[in-house]
This record gives sequence, structure tokens and C-alpha cells, in this order.
Amino acid sequence: MESKKKTIPLKTRIWNISKILIAIALVGFVISTTDIEQLKLSWQLLSRDWLMASVVVFLLMVIVKALQYRALINPQLSFWNVLNITVMQNAISNFVSNAAGVATYASMFKVEHDVKLTRSAIAFILVKVGDLVSILILLVASLFFVWAQVSVLHEVLVILIAVILLGLITIFATILFRQWFVNALEYVLTRLNLIRFGIVKRALSILTSLSRSDKVVVNKLMILALAYSGLYFVITISWSYTLINAFHIPIAFPGMVFVSAVRQIISFIPIQVFGGLGVTEVSSLYLYGLFNIPIPGLSAALIGIRIYHTIVNALTLLYIPFGRKKA
Repeated sequence: MESKKKTIPLKTRIWNISKILIAIALVGFVISTTDIEQLKLSWQLLSRDWLMASVVVFLLMVIVKALQYRALINPQLSFWNVLNITVMQNAISNFVSNAAGVATYASMFKVEHDVKLTRSAIAFILVKVGDLVSILILLVASLFFVWAQVSVLHEVLVILIAVILLGLITIFATILFRQWFVNALEYVLTRLNLIRFGIVKRALSILTSLSRSDKVVVNKLMILALAYSGLYFVITISWSYTLINAFHIPIAFPGMVFVSAVRQIISFIPIQVFGGLGVTEVSSLYLYGLFNIPIPGLSAALIGIRIYHTIVNALTLLYIPFGRKKA
């Protein structure tokens, strides 16, 4: 008997199509704010030295992320093969969607290394926790310098920081108090009638898996995740710095850190496809605009950065045949 193909629910298909249409509309808006002359000028002023430096830093980011996955999942795995999986996940995330990238990451570790889905899921969660801690530190640190310039976002930023802190406290409470805390949280959510929402159920399921994992192992992995995420975001900020110099975006270092941190937070929201196409450009246009950067030149730079980002991610795929051979 032939197995039936799993059909994608209508809601999911509509949502995916909506995200693609939103991305196209946002890209169209960014293009409408510039012109051919601005694009030509942006290309003429492009710093080749800073651009090459950004490529080197980008590759370093991918390597550090692969080291992080390897340390959290199994240090005995071949680094070359883990790097291969990281490159594939990164490419799928940027050319399709973050969800597809995560699915690729989990399935490749399962198929190629027989890593249990729960182990790869816990590792991924801890990576994201480490990333959130690093992003929060960068955001708060940058606000000490740019608070007056981003006055229009004060209320939003305070709420955003509070939500991130609440999420991190929940994760760390789960690691510390384990099943007792999860049971108490489930009781509260049930009493508030929030458990009926799918996103709440999924979050609770993740916390339950985390609480049932070996405490010593989870504590060790959490420390590793925090250390690697800290290193990763130092390199990420360096990468952003090379790009603003390559494309001559006139913004001070604290402002650049602020924009990078907020964009990283936006990337956690599941509304993006094709590596945040459109969403990244429009949010950058708005955030950089808070620092009085002229829109036409900024739009041209953002389009150039998108083209550069696509090319660099495509070039990393050249490693895959080599990575498989090394593994």
C-alpha cells in the first residue's frame, strides 16, 4: 500500500503565502525609496577591503556556530560534518525560512549521527537562550549611549526587555527547579485558560523536556551555550561593523550595536522568509533613520547588503561536498 503524502494544512499554506507577499511588498517599499543613481554611487563608494574583511568574519561566525553545536550535542562528532550541517542549516534558513533551517538541522543530526531529536532540540533551545542573553546585554549596553536618540521607542523597548527577561527567568527557573516549576507553571496557565493556545502548549512541552533532562548535563550545556553565544555575538557585532564601513553607513558604534540587537530580536518572530527578506530591510531603514541617516543612500546600502548576504550564503554551500568528503 502506498503511503499517503502528508498534506500541508490550509492555514499553514495561507500563512506561508502571506509571509512571501509581505516580504515582496516590503522589498518593493525599500526599492521605492532609492533610485538607480544612488545604487551606482553606493557601488562606486563600496570599500573592497572592508567587504573582504566582512566575508572572513562571516565565515568565522559559521565556524563558531558549528563549534557550539558540536560542544552541545556531542564533542566526539566530526567537526567537519557538524560544520557541513551548520552551513546547510544556515543556507536553508536564509533561502527558505528559519523553520525549515531548524528542521534541516534536527533531521541531519538524526540521520547522519543518530542524534535523538530531544537532544538536538534541547541543544537548539540552549543555543537560543544563550543568544537571547547576549542580545539582551548588547541591547541594554547600547541604550546607555543612544537612549536619547531612540526616545520614540522607549515604551516599546522597556516592554521588550521585560518580555525577554521574563522568558529567560522562566528558562532558568526550569533548569533550577525542574519539574516542580513546570507543574506549577502549567497549573497557573490552566487556571488562566491560556493552555488552550497552541504556542503556549508548545512552550510548555519544551520546558517539560528541559526539566526531565539530566540536571548536571543541562547545567554544563547551559554554561557552554552562554560562552559560545557570547563569542558568537562579539563576532556578529564585528561583522556588522565591517558592513557599515564597507557600505559607508554613517552611524556611530553604539547606534550600530543597538540596531543589530533589535534586528536580532525581530529575527525571533516567525514572520520571515528568505532570510528576513524585506523585514530586515524595512526594520533597518526605520532603526537607522532614528539616527538621522539620509534615506535614499541608506536604502541603496541596504539593497547592496542584501545582495552581498545572498551571494555569501550561496558561496558557503560550496563547502558541503568537501565537508562530506572530510567527514
